[in-house]
Amino acid sequence: MNYSRPKVLQQSRLLPVLTSHEHVDEILLLHANQATKFEHKHPKVRNIDAVKENDAIGLGIRFEFCDAHVKEENEWVLIVDDDMELDAATLTELIVEFSKNPNRIVGKWGRSLFSCCNTPLTFYGYNTRSVTGKAEVVLTKFMMMQQTICKAFADHSYLVFDDIVKSHPKPMW
Repeated sequence: MNYSRPKVLQQSRLLPVLTSHEHVDEILLLHANQATKFEHKHPKVRNIDAVKENDAIGLGIRFEFCDAHVKEENEWVLIVDDDMELDAATLTELIVEFSKNPNRIVGKWGRSLFSCCNTPLTFYGYNTRSVTGKAEVVLTKFMMMQQTICKAFADHSYLVFDDIVKSHPKPMW
């Protein structure tokens, strides 16, 4: 997703790593801010104007668009923030780990629903301190899931949107 840092995407190695990776079939580049839109030309990249959707649902567009725009034959979805720097080996490592059990969400960063490390639960019932290994909350910076999970999130996000997301001063997802 491109929101406020188009130069990061244009000058970093993220897009070259994704476009050259043998297991990446398509890349949805969501342009969520009219002022930062640009066209990245590559056969694997679909530039999508997501400004209206971003205004309506914020960061939830990453789930909405993976449901509505990902090719049906692509069962797995990778979500990567626009400010991520990673190499092909890191991406392959995530794919290999996910493939061991694709009935879960796998990511590099997580949070715990339980108090740990003498840190109390502080943010909507989960601990804001990073955890490694099994985590109840996977951060959306760099994660992989089945396309059906994206669809389920998009289909059921209305259950919490009005009560939590709209009343929160910053995006929740």
